[in-house]
Amino acid sequence: MIDTRRLWKDGEQTRLLPGHTNVVYDEGGAVYCYCPETGARQQMSNGGFEKDRGTLKKVCPAKAYGITCQGREQCPVAGGCGCRSQWTGGSSRRLPGRATNGRRNTSTGRRWRG
Repeated sequence: MIDTRRLWKDGEQTRLLPGHTNVVYDEGGAVYCYCPETGARQQMSNGGFEKDRGTLKKVCPAKAYGITCQGREQCPVAGGCGCRSQWTGGSSRRLPGRATNGRRNTSTGRRWRG
């Protein structure tokens, strides 16, 4: 197994999603909301993709899973939110086959076939 490379050098675990007060995301792209009453963190559910806006739709976990949330009435993202960030707005091009298949087998020194 190869460990995942840490891209955030400042040591943060999560970052605030721009334009929101209680929504954060982590380095892997998971989006979380915080309850305004209790401060409890819940992972937001996927709600689809809006092609015209280029955003991922995230749905409130209380709405999607039936989780009780004490601050749902005053929550600014109770209806869901659109997330457009560096992991959603990137290039849609794939890597060429040689970039991924041109690795060498370290045990024999031969190239992988694929």
